[in-house]
Amino acid sequence: MESEKYLEGQSMQRPPLFESDGFIYWKNRFETYVKSKDLDLWHVITDGDFPPIQNNLETKKDEVVPFHKQNDDLKKKLAKNNEAKMVIYNALPRKEYERIFMCQTAKEIWDTLLITHQGNNQVKANKIDLLVQQYEQFMIPEEESIDNAFAKFNTIITSLKALDESFPTQLLGKNKFYEEVIKKDSETVKSKREQSRSIALKARKESCYDDDSLNIRYEK
Repeated sequence: MESEKYLEGQSMQRPPLFESDGFIYWKNRFETYVKSKDLDLWHVITDGDFPPIQNNLETKKDEVVPFHKQNDDLKKKLAKNNEAKMVIYNALPRKEYERIFMCQTAKEIWDTLLITHQGNNQVKANKIDLLVQQYEQFMIPEEESIDNAFAKFNTIITSLKALDESFPTQLLGKNKFYEEVIKKDSETVKSKREQSRSIALKARKESCYDDDSLNIRYEK
């Protein structure tokens, strides 16, 4: 299989292999990988290519510079444009590459991947609305462990953050989850108290029944 040949994780030189079924997960890992390598590459991917523009010392204006007049610093900067495309190519399987090979820039490739797997603005807004609803209605079932509940809650939070970077995941997320944990603990304590009261009441009734039986025997 292609993914087996990829040997992801054995070399920090290869970006995370693209996952269409877990796009948000891959997107976050890919972003972290690129930023750890070169922040200029991430700028090119999200904002567009560096233009072949250089400040003219005579006119004091930025001008488009033909290749044969570009200095080494500008050439190195422009090389980032192809490096950004290559880092995305290295993460994609052939099927996904066939979707984007006509794209001219890294930003076009990235935007195509986002629209294809994350949806356009309307689809994205619908996903955000659904996740916000899941966030607001989140509850921890009595029979579920805290670890499992946290994993589910964390999936909602990270998905929201991936779709909407302005979503304040850290503080609100922690507060929301801790509120549910406290709520679950209090409900558990309440349930145990009611259970104890029920057992005590049952024992009291049985004791009264036994006393009545003894009185009847004594009267005979």
